[in-house]
Amino acid sequence: MYKAVFSSITFIITVIILTFNLFFWSILEKSTLFGTTTQSQWLKLLTFNPMEWAEAFGLPFLLSIFFHSSAEHLISNLIMLLIVSSICEKKLGKTNTLLIFFLTHLSSLAMIAIFYEFNFSEKPIILSGSSAAIFGMLGFYLLKERKWVICIILFCFLLLNQTNIISLFPYKYTLIDPHLIGYSIGIISSILFSKTILRYIALLK
Repeated sequence: MYKAVFSSITFIITVIILTFNLFFWSILEKSTLFGTTTQSQWLKLLTFNPMEWAEAFGLPFLLSIFFHSSAEHLISNLIMLLIVSSICEKKLGKTNTLLIFFLTHLSSLAMIAIFYEFNFSEKPIILSGSSAAIFGMLGFYLLKERKWVICIILFCFLLLNQTNIISLFPYKYTLIDPHLIGYSIGIISSILFSKTILRYIALLK
């Protein structure tokens, strides 16, 4: 039993995220690493700015999934991750859960970068954390398991949160919300990779 817990993708991701944040928070408090790098330079590497996405060789695309802005942000995401990822891992397997986690995150940030590239918004926004990936996994799982009612209700709540009619999260995003985008990408991915669609594609070939 213990071996299964410690070898699970959910446990490994949780430990990595927790260790990653504790390490870099300690660095940011000192403002330097090896006496050369400033705090602002580290934050540019660890957080995703859609208006400067090409900086640091695009590393913020990947590193921003691990870094969280505060203890509150980290704890809330880790609780969600433990719940959602555990369910997904049990139903979808380790490999699929890991792929959905990273691909949803990267796809969400790519969409946000495109959003800003076409000047749909010029207001600054800095993103960090694994929220998009977590909601992506949740959307994928709910649709795959055909939990239609829960899937639609949660989508409506996220949409209402985007329009500021209600507030689900302590953070406010300008015109675009990674939670909603990640969740939508998870749903779309679940549709695209459903057995019915894959069977239809096979028939077309």
